[in-house]
Amino acid sequence: MEVIAAIIVFLLIGLLFLAIGLYHFYVEFTIQSKGYHTKGIVTQLRGGWSHSVNARPYSHPAYSTYVFKPFVKFKDPSGNTLTKRFETGIHSTILVPSEGDRVEVIYYDGKIYATTFKRILIALASSAAGILFLTFMCMLFR
Repeated sequence: MEVIAAIIVFLLIGLLFLAIGLYHFYVEFTIQSKGYHTKGIVTQLRGGWSHSVNARPYSHPAYSTYVFKPFVKFKDPSGNTLTKRFETGIHSTILVPSEGDRVEVIYYDGKIYATTFKRILIALASSAAGILFLTFMCMLFR
């Protein structure tokens, strides 16, 4: 009975990873495919602390990351000049653009996103983890 309960738990964990990964993949794929790809100029660079999903504002600093969210001036599909802040932060100081730099952005649903596939790769990795859990469970059943 304990073995069956463990199998069910691992099966649910695998399905959860798979579902989360597929959802994030769908969201990122939609942004990449339906968004308006353009170039803009960084007008301002602001940074701030970003807490993990489960961290509270008073939690240990190890659960926080300093991220940069540049403001970018660009033209939308209608030709209007807009200045928007990145929706997602940039964690690496190596990848942070300076003011005046030209950057590629995706304008989608009134927000701008970086043109990186990093988040799609994370979604695929989560899906792969789910598939590995499910494969492991299938091997146990044989």
